[in-house]
Amino acid sequence: MEKLAAPSEVFTALQRAFLCLAESAVGSAGLLSGPGVAGSGGATAAAAAALGRSAEGDRLTITRAMAAVYSAHAGAIGTSRKIRI
Repeated sequence: MEKLAAPSEVFTALQRAFLCLAESAVGSAGLLSGPGVAGSGGATAAAAAALGRSAEGDRLTITRAMAAVYSAHAGAIGTSRKIRI
């Protein structure tokens, strides 16, 4: 991995993106399964499954990017206690 000019900022941005995906997945699941949702139960379940697969892939990609950045720049990033979100 090429050295980054601001590795801590890149790592923090990746961490935020990861947490936002988790938050949006929870929100989307709630929207798709709440009372008053139009459509059949099967269609709703299929949409929820598709959203889950997409978010899961995104989370995996972000996790790999975080690991690569941290591996190359652990000294500059520091421990998780130093990371501010």
